[in-house]
Amino acid sequence: MSDKNFPADIQVLKGPEAVRQRVDMYFGACIQEETLDRLPIELMCHAIDEVIDGNCNSIKIIVHSTYFEVHYDAGIPLTIIKHTNETYAEHIMSHLFACKNLKKHLEVGDHMCNLGLATVNFGAEWCDLITVSQNQKGHFKFREGGLESKNIQSSKKGEQTVIKLKPDKSLFGNLWFTYGGVAQKAQRLSKQLTGFNIEVESG
Repeated sequence: MSDKNFPADIQVLKGPEAVRQRVDMYFGACIQEETLDRLPIELMCHAIDEVIDGNCNSIKIIVHSTYFEVHYDAGIPLTIIKHTNETYAEHIMSHLFACKNLKKHLEVGDHMCNLGLATVNFGAEWCDLITVSQNQKGHFKFREGGLESKNIQSSKKGEQTVIKLKPDKSLFGNLWFTYGGVAQKAQRLSKQLTGFNIEVESG
């Protein structure tokens, strides 16, 4: 059989490269909606998992002109996943659909993880994750989806998570998010969470 049937330049893309070189495939829902309004909602998938268990009582989205923030009062575990030697928090931000596969409530993964935390992170110019869980504070900085730095130390603060993320304009061009669009999606989700309200602010 001829070698031409097996091109030597075939690339198997992994991690950020898989998403950043195939934006149309991974962010098809955003492209179809012609907006990035769903991205802050996708970043709440861990929070909603904790809402169901009664561990999360407050979620707030702050929409700025070029980036957005998601705040909630539950921490992402900083325990080490043995087969990767990564913290749980780092793992779900760095592996496609890991957040969906590691959900305590699979229905949350099915409903919330259309893109997944890692996919949204991989489509970002930068992402900053600060989380406090079980007396530990983890601060992770990502650039273009790759881990830039991490710092884990003891903390006496209560359980909490803050994710700040700026979508990469070079990937999305004129496709962007709006305060009104994010608020509308948050309101729609709030109605599905029986008695739970998601607050949206303009930064």
